[in-house]
Amino acid sequence: MIKNKKSVIALFLLISFELIAQSNSVYTRYGLGDMQFASSAQNFAVSGFGFAVGDYKYINSSNPATLSFLNTTRFEASVVTTGASVSDNISNAIYSKTKFNGFLLGFPLQKDYGIGFVLGIVPYSDVNYKVTKTSESEEFGTYSTEFVGNGEISKLYFGISYKLPYEFALGATFEYLLGNNDYSSALKFDNSEFTNSNFNYNYKYRGLGTTIGFLTPDIARIFELKHFSELRLALTYNIFGKLNTDTTFSSLTSIGNNEIKNGSTKTNLPEQFGFGLSFKYNSKYRINLDYFYQPWKNFGANSLNINNLQDIKRYSLGMEYSKASKKFGSFWELVKYRGGLSYEQTQYTIKGNSINQLSFYGGISLPLGIKNSIDIGIMYGMRGNTDNGLTKENIIKAVFSLNLGELWFVRRER
Repeated sequence: MIKNKKSVIALFLLISFELIAQSNSVYTRYGLGDMQFASSAQNFAVSGFGFAVGDYKYINSSNPATLSFLNTTRFEASVVTTGASVSDNISNAIYSKTKFNGFLLGFPLQKDYGIGFVLGIVPYSDVNYKVTKTSESEEFGTYSTEFVGNGEISKLYFGISYKLPYEFALGATFEYLLGNNDYSSALKFDNSEFTNSNFNYNYKYRGLGTTIGFLTPDIARIFELKHFSELRLALTYNIFGKLNTDTTFSSLTSIGNNEIKNGSTKTNLPEQFGFGLSFKYNSKYRINLDYFYQPWKNFGANSLNINNLQDIKRYSLGMEYSKASKKFGSFWELVKYRGGLSYEQTQYTIKGNSINQLSFYGGISLPLGIKNSIDIGIMYGMRGNTDNGLTKENIIKAVFSLNLGELWFVRRER
């Protein structure tokens, strides 16, 4: 009986323990983790979006209406490396990881009508944290508590675009969201009188969604604005139905009970809104202004909302510089330089404190001939602070993309 009583107390300690020391981003334990805004280095280097950027040399995954600019078959694949220094008032930790960041295949079906097609898989969200703390008490002796979360949700999709009258463009994607998030917690005792306890939760997500994108014609050409070109506005809207969520709970308690439970529920994933403005100045500078909104207050499972979540509001500014205003040029004339910054109210709110992030971006595009390139994007971000027992993260992320273009489906003239 005494041993059972101690096990109950130990379980209470495990559940009520507040996350303090960590080795990865503890904020990703809430919701679905960190949102992934850009899969390719070229979008990433200009602060993550570019809703209104139409460029025949790249596939813009942020807005399906931009597929109307494709004039060759394009293939893009990316790898991302992330490193972060995480600190609180007690400790400091550093972590890093590298992973495949998805691919895109796009090609024009009918150039005159702006019908472009894309197929690909890109990351949607990411969970990655590990929290440990060693404690000591008269009743339990020395013991450690550990919380671990891992998982990724990806988006498999295909999309199409169409050019409307007066050069307006409309696009849509049809999406399938899939992935798993695993969360575990454990108590480990130095005293052999107690058996280590483990509690594991697995969530498997599946669901369908769509994104609608809209793009205006070149407003600078309509109003004959001097020094300006490719001035466009863009709107995007993304929505998912309720995600089918399979749940599994397993436990091994300190009294030796091994229990496994399975179930299913529905997860409400909030919609997304995007607004963008893009233009070129003197044919060499492209400026992007973007706003992104997602009401994470509406996120919930089994009709229950989850605490520690708020609406995402993200403001970003990006710029690209290219020396050459023509299609052909030397290697250094075809090199493109990119940069940007963003300010984001993330979806996380802890103890009534909004977790905000300020990020700075840079990048370069190295040509591999006229249609191909290697693109590199780098970000340095600062998220959160150490006030009120919170954690501060200094994040460095680099995305490397291979961008290839080739003529397909071209009828030979006789």
